[in-house]
Amino acid sequence: MLCEKSKIVLIGTGNVGTQLAKNLVKRGLDVLQVSGRSFVELPADAGLYILAVKDDAIPDVVARMPDTKGIVAHTAGSVDMAVLAGKFARYGVFYPLQTFSKSRDVDFSEIPVFLEANDEKTLSELKNVASILTKNINEANSEKRKYLHLSAVFACNFVNHLYALAGDIVQKAGYDIDVLLPLINETSAKIRELPPREAQTGPAVRNDKTVMNRHLELLKGDEKLQEIYSLLSESIFESKIYM
Repeated sequence: MLCEKSKIVLIGTGNVGTQLAKNLVKRGLDVLQVSGRSFVELPADAGLYILAVKDDAIPDVVARMPDTKGIVAHTAGSVDMAVLAGKFARYGVFYPLQTFSKSRDVDFSEIPVFLEANDEKTLSELKNVASILTKNINEANSEKRKYLHLSAVFACNFVNHLYALAGDIVQKAGYDIDVLLPLINETSAKIRELPPREAQTGPAVRNDKTVMNRHLELLKGDEKLQEIYSLLSESIFESKIYM
């Protein structure tokens, strides 16, 4: 049974790999080696190999890995587990549903981790490792995980980009994005108590065309931003209609 005494090799030194390695070490797990995806050599006797590399780098990393009796698991949300089949006898997926940055430490104890494996024994051993990091452990096959990853892109990546755009806009009034932080915090807090559609406010949900036209006028000269504003406003209003 894979346990805290088992040796772990982590491949990937990006955002996910860095934070995962820190938390594995913090919880007392034996991280034997942390390597970038351009590794020269890896030990063949580890109990678990975690591939925390870019999605399109996984096939190359897999091809260059040594034969091993250990478990090999990737951390990608949108990559099928089958990418590991044929090369290894024991394999799976260890997908933490969270945003990571190298410079910002995270507490894994609340992060949902979604697991998949090619057999029950391997799944059980991945659960054992995950349970040392977090109490939020879930199972998801490759198809379900693709939808989880897509939802995460909407909830995190797109929202963060909108923060960046909002910061650019508020600077035109002479303010920093900090002035928006209380609004951002309350918006995030509300969905802990209300379904997002019920929590929606603003001119789009009211179909206030006068205000929306004024906003579009302020965005004159930036057709891309006008398009984003119009598409999001339309989607918000339609969501209200079909509730």
